Amino acid sequence: MLFSSDNLLVNLFLFCVGLYALLKGSDLFVDSASALAKRLKVSELVIGLTVVSMGTSLPELATNVYASLQGKDTIAYGNIVGSNITNVMLVLGLGTILLGQIDFPRKLFFRDGLTMLLMTLLTLGSAWFLHGLPRWGGAIYLLLFAVYMFILFRNQELPDGDDAPATFAGRGLAFLLLILALGLTLVTGGAKAVVDNAIWLATRLGVSETVVAVTAVALGTSLPELVVTITGIIKKRSGIAIGNIVGSNIFNMQLILGVSSLIHPLRVETTMRNFNLPWLLVSDLLLLTFMRTKWKLLRWEGVILFLGYAIFLWKNFAG
Repeated sequence: MLFSSDNLLVNLFLFCVGLYALLKGSDLFVDSASALAKRLKVSELVIGLTVVSMGTSLPELATNVYASLQGKDTIAYGNIVGSNITNVMLVLGLGTILLGQIDFPRKLFFRDGLTMLLMTLLTLGSAWFLHGLPRWGGAIYLLLFAVYMFILFRNQELPDGDDAPATFAGRGLAFLLLILALGLTLVTGGAKAVVDNAIWLATRLGVSETVVAVTAVALGTSLPELVVTITGIIKKRSGIAIGNIVGSNIFNMQLILGVSSLIHPLRVETTMRNFNLPWLLVSDLLLLTFMRTKWKLLRWEGVILFLGYAIFLWKNFAG
């Protein structure tokens, strides 16, 4: 592990440094993304759906490209499906529980939420009828991604009265991109340090590898999305926060699964086809139902999503 050692005090120190980097990085990332939206004259929702969601999904992209090159279909499929379930049920669920409620722009439901649902249905259908995702299916996914990006930027509009953070007001494009990259580096590096040292500490305390996997590792790989989302909501940048989650799920399906299947045709195993993918559909339907009722996610709805994530973990590890 890159960010850990065999010394308890050193690991505790690295854990704290990683946590600080994660929090500070998310702060810079959200503020610079908001300022970038104003600078480019696009809405924060569009920035959240593109720049932010792609940035926080880079670990999934790297993992899937490597897994596909090695012919590890289970990792490639599991990484994306697990990440999307985690984003909806854990990240949004926990975020809503902690913050009380999350407001949704209506456009997010009709354009982006339904696109997310469509991709889940296509992936579930390909798993059932094609037993995976062939190369031609991956090419279709990439085409759908290009169409989605075109529609997103063609129809976006800048909300009135949406001021950029004072920290980066008036800054140039190059500076904002630099701060955005710095924030993303701190978030991903901080998450890596937190995960590595949490695993080391748990192992040192005699906790089983399974418990470590479903707690420290599962939570750690979602820390960038979780922290960026909660930070965005606290800073009243809900467009960035919500766009990050929905955009990340669309990005994961259309681009990452598409690229992965072009590298190596993906085969799906029984557990993925019979439970994990249907559970992803359940998570999408729950989220869209909650969004459509009052255009907001309430605390009790967040509890339901969080319980859904607990059931997902229990089913996978209880057999």
